[in-house]
Amino acid sequence: MNILTVGYTTEGETDKRFLGNIIRKTFEELAFSCTGQIEVYEPQHVFIQETTFIDNVVEASKKIPWANVLCIHTDSDNRTDDNAFNFKINPSLNAVNSIVGRACKNLVPIVPIQMTEAWMLADIDLLREIIYTSKSIEELQLPNHYRQIEQLNNPKQTIKNALTIAFSEFSRRRKKIDISELYVPISQRIDLNILNNLSSYIKFKTSARQALRFLNYMPE
Repeated sequence: MNILTVGYTTEGETDKRFLGNIIRKTFEELAFSCTGQIEVYEPQHVFIQETTFIDNVVEASKKIPWANVLCIHTDSDNRTDDNAFNFKINPSLNAVNSIVGRACKNLVPIVPIQMTEAWMLADIDLLREIIYTSKSIEELQLPNHYRQIEQLNNPKQTIKNALTIAFSEFSRRRKKIDISELYVPISQRIDLNILNNLSSYIKFKTSARQALRFLNYMPE
């Protein structure tokens, strides 16, 4: 049996709580297409606090040279991921490839369009279930089609607004759910087939597949 050890970097603490589960579940799914049996270890978050994104990635790759894969996260903060790849991801890949010495050089970019919270909106029914609301998608002012999700300028604020609307019908004595409480349960329960409707997740999954091929775990 082969093992798969995965490290990952994130821009923030909430990204860490959400993406860890998504990374694990994605590689576990891809493992079924690998040659032989693959055991996916729990992804390890790598915290580095350098001055630039590129420096963070370089130091993270040096910190876990034993890892088979290092996933590197940055939000696009835009309606496309062009700038994120041109000015962050691609320069980071080049910088890591030029490292002399031990480092994890099998990198997988994770670049949600706008921000990670867009992926949390992929399954609106799950979101509604977790926040215990019977209000409709329209009432919550949430996107009702996948293509609308990656067009939102601020997915995080969209979720916050939905929470405000959802809890407006309850008494003040009832405990309200904060967005910070949603990252883990949504990432644990979201169906990857639903995430496949988002272009940025498909790109991450394609890169993850390439990383497994680099390790000779998956056939071409």
